[in-house]
Amino acid sequence: MQIHLYCPTCLAELTRIGRESGIESIPPILSDVYELLNDGVYTVHCTKGHVGKVVLCNLNFELLYDLGINAIGDGYYKEAVTSITSSLERFYEFFIKTIWRVKGLDFSLIDSVWKELSSQSERQFGAYIAAYSFAFGAIPPYMSNKQKSFRNNVIHKGEIPTREKTVKYAGEILEIIEGALNRLKENYFDTVKESFNHYVPHYEPKDPSENFLTINHPTIIRTNEPFQKDQKTERDIETLISLVLQARKHRRMWLINESEKKQISVDYEQWLAKRIRQNQDNGDSEYHVVIDPNETVDVFLDKLGEQLEEYDGIFSFLHEDQPELFQSDMLTIALGNTQLLARLYFLYSKVKLYQILLNNCPNDQTLKEKYDKSERELEEYHKNLTYFE
Repeated sequence: MQIHLYCPTCLAELTRIGRESGIESIPPILSDVYELLNDGVYTVHCTKGHVGKVVLCNLNFELLYDLGINAIGDGYYKEAVTSITSSLERFYEFFIKTIWRVKGLDFSLIDSVWKELSSQSERQFGAYIAAYSFAFGAIPPYMSNKQKSFRNNVIHKGEIPTREKTVKYAGEILEIIEGALNRLKENYFDTVKESFNHYVPHYEPKDPSENFLTINHPTIIRTNEPFQKDQKTERDIETLISLVLQARKHRRMWLINESEKKQISVDYEQWLAKRIRQNQDNGDSEYHVVIDPNETVDVFLDKLGEQLEEYDGIFSFLHEDQPELFQSDMLTIALGNTQLLARLYFLYSKVKLYQILLNNCPNDQTLKEKYDKSERELEEYHKNLTYFE
């Protein structure tokens, strides 16, 4: 599982540039990839030499469920079952504490009472049943006996789970968590936010001038977002696995020879949408640009730039054609960063092409001017970026 963090200093500089230039928002640039830490506080070292703290404001059960989905994608099914089970148990804890808070208990008392339950999973489950039925006058969603048996066999008896069973288990746990969480948010969202803010990691800088940034990782389960009555109550686990793996892919660009354009036999937007539906190497991780090897460099670069800029239109098309894709924050971030990288590739291509031509014709002043201009454009764009896949 990859956690992309941002350099606080670079992000502040981007914000300042955006404000001074009249741009309402500039997409943040990823500074590095980190492994998860229990305390949620990370020391970031960016390529510009900045050092700062980043606080990952997510609840444990949100991150644990994502860990489980990543593990399924990587083929570690036993680890997936363990992470997803832990996610459910930590969700019980959050649910119980939030209901206690709804009833007016102070967090200090809530935490003291929880200590009596913290080492007994059966007690926690019983407290969850009691809290839910007391709050909503109904039996809560909970794990079926079949899935309990599966969980116990995997965790306690050494059973090696299959992918099929693990995916089914992940789906049932997601339904339990989101079913109870959505009802909690629908009725007590202000208290949910209060509990969320209380229990996510916090950081107090020792030096007032220390750089630190608070971010919320776009997890599959989103506790701090309000419940929407029309939002989906069931989500396909295979689609979630696909989106998680897509977010981890390297970005790349393909230059397609004009004579081979037949590879794309339909309208490009339809072709790209079809690939995404089929869970192939998706458009959010690669660019296809049609070129004619007989054209001049200037014409090639003009066409390359035009085609890359058309990707804004393609994303808009996808948003209309397949809006369900954009319910994922991970995909939205991936698309945004891919657009930034496409611009980088374009500027870098200009520099390299003019460099090759200038090496062959070192006395051509026009080429020299174009090369110098392309280098300045690349440098200007590159100076605010701190990390690239």
